[in-house]
Amino acid sequence: MKRRLFLKTCGAALSLYHLPLLAQQGGSRDPRFVWVLLRGALDGMSALVPRGDVNYARRRQQLTIEQPIALTADWGLHPELKNFAAWFAAGELSAWSAVASPYRERSHFDGQNLLENGSLAPYGARDGWLNRALALQAGSLRGLAVGPTIPLALQGDVQVESWSPSVLPAPDMAVYDRLADLYAGDAHLADRLYKLVQTREQVMDMDMGESGRANALQAFQ
Repeated sequence: MKRRLFLKTCGAALSLYHLPLLAQQGGSRDPRFVWVLLRGALDGMSALVPRGDVNYARRRQQLTIEQPIALTADWGLHPELKNFAAWFAAGELSAWSAVASPYRERSHFDGQNLLENGSLAPYGARDGWLNRALALQAGSLRGLAVGPTIPLALQGDVQVESWSPSVLPAPDMAVYDRLADLYAGDAHLADRLYKLVQTREQVMDMDMGESGRANALQAFQ
């Protein structure tokens, strides 16, 4: 799955995680929390450009971003990050530069483990910090991993769900209707199917009106 597709999917899947602190501060806003870990690499000074630094162009040379989107007198964003600039202007985005974890060794994988388990060591915890955050809410919140597997950050005692876009054509609702009939006598399978349809509704554009969505979900209630 390409990173750009993944980020677009995350933008469509803003129901990943809910945290109470955001709910308290959000007022009437939708208190959804999305955490994205880029497992490849990101050139921080190309994304968040220190345009006020007199040494920037001299040190970066061919890597210099010539016309960043101005955020402040000293900082700018890569020209492709227009949406991020709009969020910053609306007070909905903060950015930090030169921030690092306490890990100082050379293993890329150990560094990722530390970020996901939320401890001070790569193997300091067997579960993830997001799963522990969900556990504190006594089952009132829902966790969803966008990807073929559940990352360490969401692994733990709290049951979470996962979703990944398929390369196969999306089935029409008649398939789900037939599955609903087939699973009618099995409470476990019927519940899993209903949750699958709910998740599909949240993370995919089904290109149907509100009445169509209501009718689709009604078949599984």
